[in-house]
Amino acid sequence: MAGVGAVELRKTLKSFLKLSSTAPTPAIHFLTGELPIEGKIRKETLTLFHNVWSNPHTKIFQIVKYLLETSPENSRTWAVHVRRLCKKYELSDPLQYLSQNPMTKVAWKQLITTKITAHFEKYLRSISETNSRMEYLNTNLLGLSGRQHPAIQNMHTSWEVRISRPHLKFLSGNYLTYAIKSEQSGGSSKCRICTSGKDETIFHVIIECESLDHSRNTILEDFKFLCTMTKNNITYNNLKENPKILGQFLLDPASMNLPTRVSMSDPILPAMYRLSRDLCYQLDKSRMEHIQNLKQ
Repeated sequence: MAGVGAVELRKTLKSFLKLSSTAPTPAIHFLTGELPIEGKIRKETLTLFHNVWSNPHTKIFQIVKYLLETSPENSRTWAVHVRRLCKKYELSDPLQYLSQNPMTKVAWKQLITTKITAHFEKYLRSISETNSRMEYLNTNLLGLSGRQHPAIQNMHTSWEVRISRPHLKFLSGNYLTYAIKSEQSGGSSKCRICTSGKDETIFHVIIECESLDHSRNTILEDFKFLCTMTKNNITYNNLKENPKILGQFLLDPASMNLPTRVSMSDPILPAMYRLSRDLCYQLDKSRMEHIQNLKQ
């Protein structure tokens, strides 16, 4: 059931973010700050174990203790399942817990939340490192404690939500460029709307494609202005010297990938991400108009 629930949660999160079914799994969890459903279920299981531990005079306590003392490791009993979870999340053996006075419920919840969250953060970060689509979304910025990525914060109207969709697709590597289409189903990976002859990658759309210069340049001037207002005095021209760094900055100004980034505590950060959303929306709109004109 946990496996089915995990799939359904990921579908729901992808639908909420307007990402396709092929969007990288780490992206949806680090954007929303949500633990996978497996983690949430296991937190509930270990919370229930604390209830047993806190009531040593009950029959269920004696049964759980007996099963932990006598059951083999491959047992399908709930007690042994708890033992496996404790081992998986680097907790003490449950039989050891039952032999001592219980910690407070608040302390236990804090302990298991920390352990389970750390486990999934480590796991999802490890698979994101080998996923070529996760080039721009640095998973070290935020964790899975419920705090959303700044890319989906500070949106207050339906219009802001709507124009955020291309940005989230670019950021998560879920934007369907011709390079990605070529990998998935064949065909040319070259850009259709400019004469550069380069592959149409996310980087090409954000930085290189000359047919999108008109949609890009005005917003880049706005980025340049906002850089002068950052707490750490980011110099836009220094970013511009390295197109790869500039592309990362435009998509995720607070990214840990950047040599100089906007601080999470900087009051200018929400305005930066609004510009990121505006840029991606305008580039996507202009690109689709060019492609449609070519088809006609």
